[in-house]
Amino acid sequence: MASVAQQVREYIESRPSVVDAIKMDIVNYSALARLVGKELGLRKPEAILAACRRFPISSACWHCAQRK
Repeated sequence: MASVAQQVREYIESRPSVVDAIKMDIVNYSALARLVGKELGLRKPEAILAACRRFPISSACWHCAQRK
């Protein structure tokens, strides 16, 4: 089973609009963490929030990663 951080990273990377919001620094991390937890069925809100805040902006270029 993947870690909470890995699941959150994959969730964010698969949603370009969330990645864009993070890049523009307009995301509400608490709301994002609640949404991620609800959609993935995760029960560790603090870990989810920490993973959202630690999402690397430099890897937020999802279309570049798909070219590899």
